Amino acid sequence: HERGFATDYDRWIHEFERPDIDLLEMKLSSITARPLISIVMATYNTDPQELASAIQSVIDQSLDNWELCITDDCSSRSEVREILEDFRQRDSRIKVSYQGERGGISKTCNAAWQMAQGEYIAFLDHDDTLAPHALAYVCDTLSRCPDADLLYSDEDKIDRKDKRFDPFFKPDWSPDLLLS
Repeated sequence: HERGFATDYDRWIHEFERPDIDLLEMKLSSITARPLISIVMATYNTDPQELASAIQSVIDQSLDNWELCITDDCSSRSEVREILEDFRQRDSRIKVSYQGERGGISKTCNAAWQMAQGEYIAFLDHDDTLAPHALAYVCDTLSRCPDADLLYSDEDKIDRKDKRFDPFFKPDWSPDLLLS
């Protein structure tokens, strides 16, 4: 592959996604819309490293206008509760609740959603991570499009060595596609 990139996607990341830190810092200070964003997460027997990475990716956001609402669906792994409690004690923006009985992902997400107080809701799987400036880009978009009711983003996967792969570049907004 050209210029030492293992894949075309590696080249794309290098060319189009690497932020200019100075430009990004300047942009952060000019973002006018900074609504509270409630990030909703359901957990169940999550791999401890993946759970800690998911929560840490929220804490590491370049904008701090968030709350993380986590509900655990009766995990039998004691490490899950230990991780949740540790993060809750370290950051007051993290809210945690525990289901009394197994309810599945829908019930658990709804329970987490009940704790949310933000103007916007974001869903984060317990084994996913946010890019460091994800919420800044959301707020920047809201500054430019204040009437937006729904935002969505592209996504990819990350392996155990933090190598990104399998991108899913979503199309422009299409109500017909959404309904199909």
